[in-house]
Amino acid sequence: MHRNAQPGDVRHEREADQFAAEFLMAAARIEPTLPRRIDFTRLISLQSYWGVSVEALLSRSRELGVMSDPTHRRARIKRNELRKHGVVRTYDVVNFPGERPQLLLRAAAACGDPIAALAGELAWSTAKVEGLLGRSSDRPRLTLVPADE
Repeated sequence: MHRNAQPGDVRHEREADQFAAEFLMAAARIEPTLPRRIDFTRLISLQSYWGVSVEALLSRSRELGVMSDPTHRRARIKRNELRKHGVVRTYDVVNFPGERPQLLLRAAAACGDPIAALAGELAWSTAKVEGLLGRSSDRPRLTLVPADE
């Protein structure tokens, strides 16, 4: 993307962060949903919807001018205090389904929905194609649970 880019170049890192923010949280779509004041209940709800961290939402709020720099700073301090005391937990994004590829759905429908043939053409497993198409598998799903302490 950049000729002669050096690892850790601050300008390139900033550009990459800006690209990622716009790609994951397009300004036109996310700005109306962001809280104008510190509201962790709303931010955690948005975290689940957008599939990004609360920290990313706070940063995007500041970048878009929804939150002022002082409000953003207070929100980060408050988030750290609440997290430290276990009062409010901001969860990592887990089980976020992501987007469902619409073109793949149309391709499957146009081919009469031969999942095995489509999987073969893509060199993917049938389970992967079914998952991308939003179909659940009847195979058992392995989940890991933390041991009780």
